[in-house]
This record gives sequence, structure tokens and C-alpha cells, in this order.
Amino acid sequence: MNPEKTKPQDVSTSALIGKLQEGWTAAHSGWAQELAQRWAAKLEVQIETQEVGENICQFAVRMNNLRLRGMGNVPCLMLTGGRKELQPAQDFWRQASLPRLLPFVFALSETAEEIAREVFPAGRCLLLTRADLTELLSAKEPQTRLKELLWQQVPRRRLDAYNLLVPAEGAMFFGRHSEIDRLQHEDATSFAVAGPGRIGKTSLLTRYWDNALLTRDGRARNRFRISFFDCAPGPANSISRFLAMHIASSKRSAEMRDDELLNFLKHQHNALGGPLDLLLDEVDLVCESKAFKQLGAAARSGLCRLMLFGKGVLLKAVLSESTLLGCRLELLHLGPLDPKAAKGLILLPLRDLGFRLAEPEEFLDRVLSLTGCLPYLLQFYGQKLAQLAIEEQVDTISLQHVETLHADFVTAQYFVKPLNDLKDAEARLVGLSLLKEYRREYSIPLVQEILERNGISIDHMRATEICNDLVINNVLAWQWPSAYRIANEGLYLYARDMGYLTNALEDAKRQVKPTPS
Repeated sequence: MNPEKTKPQDVSTSALIGKLQEGWTAAHSGWAQELAQRWAAKLEVQIETQEVGENICQFAVRMNNLRLRGMGNVPCLMLTGGRKELQPAQDFWRQASLPRLLPFVFALSETAEEIAREVFPAGRCLLLTRADLTELLSAKEPQTRLKELLWQQVPRRRLDAYNLLVPAEGAMFFGRHSEIDRLQHEDATSFAVAGPGRIGKTSLLTRYWDNALLTRDGRARNRFRISFFDCAPGPANSISRFLAMHIASSKRSAEMRDDELLNFLKHQHNALGGPLDLLLDEVDLVCESKAFKQLGAAARSGLCRLMLFGKGVLLKAVLSESTLLGCRLELLHLGPLDPKAAKGLILLPLRDLGFRLAEPEEFLDRVLSLTGCLPYLLQFYGQKLAQLAIEEQVDTISLQHVETLHADFVTAQYFVKPLNDLKDAEARLVGLSLLKEYRREYSIPLVQEILERNGISIDHMRATEICNDLVINNVLAWQWPSAYRIANEGLYLYARDMGYLTNALEDAKRQVKPTPS
């Protein structure tokens, strides 16, 4: 076959692979690029970067249709030729050997296979031989075949995508369509996204950020993502300096004062040709500062659009009419996932790991009830169920696994942690009292009535404040439009079985003085 007369796109896949196993020169690297493009098109993914040389082709893809670990950014290496490709393969592995990455290696010759097996440890990558590629590119269900190859070569524990410690990315992000739609299209509105810990606030921010990058709109250079996780209030002006340095690192930013921040934002607005898009995460420790009052003034003047992500302090600031933030931000309060998204978060990652569910409807109903559709509990359950099945070396997960997990000591402690974390004695008493009643929903008047029975009288405003605090602590969940519910059935069951609704409730009553008659 004469490459000068034949274009790669005119060649059959089998002939293309046959040609490439002989190697290619830099001048004829289009052959390797064509194979990479065909593979990506077959798997319905897009190549994000590509670097081609003699007998070597590197590219990266996002496998956003697979709910497996490492699929958010897959570094790929295609190689053939002789032993001189050993060093480039070793260089690739040094870059691709991070714990959260799972590289794909396309070995197009026997020598390339030898190099791949020598350089890449077993179980740490997916090795695709010529036969694998030929089969994959002709398969009616290529994604199914790709998963089968992954199950054969990579331990399931390494493929498990459930992770409680990092924001959900790629295909592990479920639901929140309405919130994403509002953040994307109401682009002149400032938002406060408030909710309990681990509800998915940073995951929502990450998804919005990624979507904004994909749209390639003209506001990209005006958009800044800043986390205040490591910016606790300190010396005067420290928050303004922190913010300014992340927007434009300079001597002026390093010396920023609170009273200069508004003028700084005016200068940035003029320099960038429009309002700044500020995505500010973990703002609870700083959102009541002088710097954030300046941000509120800047948003009011059209200098910036704010998207603030936080918990209870942010919620109170936005609900208060006495703050600039309360007057200028639209509140999005994140609650549990909708049932469809919650089922997807449990079902699809387990399915992509090669597990099937016995009695799936009953199984999903039970898990959703126990977890209350809370994302962090769904991730916890998915991870623990996968571990149980792996340990038992079974491919079917049943309701019995759910019951085994329910009887687990660590699981019990994980579910009652929100109760143990309550520091306010009055909030603890309210939470335990509502758990003991365990009703479908609670209005504020009903909350007041339940407390009256325990000799405690609080007004409507204080009851609302406490209920919102219990939401932030994952004891209650918001129930549209103006009521609350217990966050999840598991919390009630464990609290009941572990004595929280008897001994702990009596302790809470003793700590809160009854209202005089």
C-alpha cells in the first residue's frame, strides 16, 4: 500500500491497523491520527489533545459514558516499531502513573506489546492489542466490550468510581439539571448556593465550570474560581488580599486593603472589558467580612457576578435583609437528589463495575429510603456494596447485601454522625424530638407543638432558624414549599436502635431549661 497515493480515511480499519503495525514516520503520522479518531468516534468520545511522532502517538480523552475511576481524563499511548520506543513509553508512564489515572496503551505490534508489558505494571493500565482493537472497532456494542476488557485487566477495587473525598466529576455527576441551567443561562444574576456539607455544592461548581469551558464563550478570561477553604479570617485586609491575588497577582494585590477592593474590581472590570464572573467556594468563614461587603457593593454596581457556595453562615447571610449579600443574591438551596438521579448514582456505577442487581426495583427503593437520596450517603452505600460483592467474589448484589451493610458498625456510626456533630443544645433537643416523632413532614407550627410537649416554647423565627441549622447538619432536609422532613430513614433507624431517642433525648432535655409556665 502506497501512503503517497492512499489517504488514511479511505482505508479499512483492519488494513489501517495492519499498516500501522509496521510503524510510521513523522511525515505519515496521519495514519496513527486516523486510527485514534476512529477509536474515539466508535466509543463516542472526543480526543482532547494529540501529539504524534515517529512510531508514537499520544492523546487524551474523557470517557464520560463510563462510571469508572480514571475515566474523566484518560491518557492514551499508541506505539509500534522497535525497542527505541522503550524510552518514550517510560516517559509516558512517569506522567500517567498518578493514582487517579488509568492509561490506555495501544500496542500495534509484538514488540510494542513486549514494551508495554515491561513498562506498565499489570492492573495499572488497559493494554489493547491489535486483536483487541480490531474486535473493539467492529463491535456492535463497543462500550460493553471495552468494559469487559477493563474487568479482565484491572482489579475492580481500582475501577470503583465511588469516592466520598472528592467532588463528583464527569459521568459520576448526577442530577442538578435545574440548578446548572439557572447558573448557565441566568448569566446576569448573582447566586448563593447553600446547603449541608457533602450535598454536592463543589460538584455543582465543578460541573458549571467544566460546562463553561466547553462552550468557549467570550467570558472565559473574566471567570475566576477561588476556594476559601484555606483562608480563615486573619489579620485585617487578609481576605481582600487573598481574593485580589487570585484574580490578578501583583504588588498592588499583595498590599490590598478592604477599602480598596471596590476600586480594584472596577479596574479589573475595565481591563477585562466586562464584569468578572466570580465562583467562590467554601465562603462560610469569610462571607460576613468587610471584603464580602465590598463584593456585595461590586455586584450591585454591575462590576461582577457572584456565585457563592457555602453552608449555614452563607444561608443566614442571604436570608437576612440587613446585609448587602441578602439583597443582591438569588438563593439556591441544595437538597437531596431527585429519585431518578439517585437511582442512577447507585445503579450505573455498579453496573459499569460488572455487577447486576437482584430484584432491582425493591433494592433501589430500599437504598433510596435509607439514604434519603443524599449524594454522600448514596456514594457511601455504593462503595460499601461494591466492596462486599468484591470480597464475596460474586457478580450479583441483593437486598441481603443491603441488610448486611445495615448491620455494620461503621455504617451505623456514619449515619448518626450528624447527631453527634450538633453542638447547640437546643438544636440537638429539637432534632432528637423530631426523630422520635418520625413523621412524613414537619411544618414550623408542628415543630413548635412537639417542643411544647417537652416544656420548651420558641417563637416561629427561632424554630425556623433551628430547622435550617438541622438541614445544614444533615438531620433534616428541606421539603418544598415550606416544610421539612427527616433527612433519611437510616438516621431514624440507627438513632432508635442505638438509644438516641431515649437516653440521648433525656440528656438533651436536661441541658435545655424548660420554659416557665
